[in-house]
Amino acid sequence: MGNLTDFVIANDNEGAALGEADHPAAQWPTLETKGVDAIKLAALICVITGQNNAEAVRRTFTFAGGDQEIGPWVFQLPVAITDILAKLPGDEVQDIAAKWLATEEMQSDRWSAIDVAHLVKQLQQHAHKAATAGATMFLWMSL
Repeated sequence: MGNLTDFVIANDNEGAALGEADHPAAQWPTLETKGVDAIKLAALICVITGQNNAEAVRRTFTFAGGDQEIGPWVFQLPVAITDILAKLPGDEVQDIAAKWLATEEMQSDRWSAIDVAHLVKQLQQHAHKAATAGATMFLWMSL
């Protein structure tokens, strides 16, 4: 769980500015976490939607800022993904978290079921804020 991962709410034209930021939370509403890369997030979306190709979901994330070689890496998430997360029913969080934890993408890290459930709930709440504000959610990652 070493890489820094921020889920940032911003305007859709702010990807480049996010790529310049060392700490996005200083300027934008941010859910700060560690260890969730783009493919792990895509695996979560697959669990929620019943899809089975995390790489295809990941390819829907648009590189929006940062340095592709050394980072940080900023990906703009499609509105549809923000909506999927925002509309996740609270009573399904535990089940979704358990299924996500069981994915190949999550098995390489030492996540606990409690931590994963907490993160899914936080993502749901953060995505709901973005959707309600008509804003975009970005995935900002740095080593």
